[in-house]
Amino acid sequence: NLRELHKILSGPRGMNLVHLDSIGVIQSVKRCRVSDPSERGSFTIFLPAAGDVPRFGHTNMLTEQQAQIVRIMQQDASTIVLATERLEQRANEQASAAAASSAAAG
Repeated sequence: NLRELHKILSGPRGMNLVHLDSIGVIQSVKRCRVSDPSERGSFTIFLPAAGDVPRFGHTNMLTEQQAQIVRIMQQDASTIVLATERLEQRANEQASAAAASSAAAG
């Protein structure tokens, strides 16, 4: 599930319909529109832009076990986005420090 979630987070802006099997494992992910009807065992994830925290749709078409898995995915998605931001920030800081030290040396 984490690998599939990362693919969604790395993808383009938009909405995805995620279909889960009976124990909560992601079976399929497809692009969708807001007006598309929900299906049993599925929920939506909206990605406003690359690097933004995604918005998860309602879980009323899921079993309690599937809904619990989705809550865990939401936490994982937030963790992934925050970790990615920190890595990018550190890379930018290191690049700035390297540029400053080579400018001072030159």
